[in-house]
Amino acid sequence: MCFHLESAPPVSTLMDVRTQLVQAEDNEGTELPVPYKEIIGSLMYAATATQPDITFVVLALTQFSHRPSKPHWEATKHVIRYLKGTKDLELTYGTSNDRIIRYTDTDHASQYHQHLILGYTFLIDGGVVSWSSKKQPLVALSTTEAEYIAAAHAVKEALWL
Repeated sequence: MCFHLESAPPVSTLMDVRTQLVQAEDNEGTELPVPYKEIIGSLMYAATATQPDITFVVLALTQFSHRPSKPHWEATKHVIRYLKGTKDLELTYGTSNDRIIRYTDTDHASQYHQHLILGYTFLIDGGVVSWSSKKQPLVALSTTEAEYIAAAHAVKEALWL
């Protein structure tokens, strides 16, 4: 199966921060005649193997694999255009003499499902050696609680490293 994308200049961001992807309504018609699941699978591979910067967006798009609608397909095409525009960029390892640096962040209840999405990244000497982005099975009651949960997951990974 083949699909074509409009040529576009490189995309600077994956998705607008204010973008809300929601489940398709029952009356929105039949399933789109596009290879949504196949492309999401390819994006998941890219996120795991070479493009950790698309992990959050791919995670969000994966939640709609059973019934994608036009906004989901448009967001998927946007990610592909982003990858096309950034294909010549690369990760560089060993550019600093820092030991281990950890970055942690959480998305507290900004999505329709209200669950936490947390992530962390560990760098050793400037190169990414471990990262994660996951939707959690719980709902935090505050941003402080969400940040503590994210920090706890990052500490577990730090102890393992």
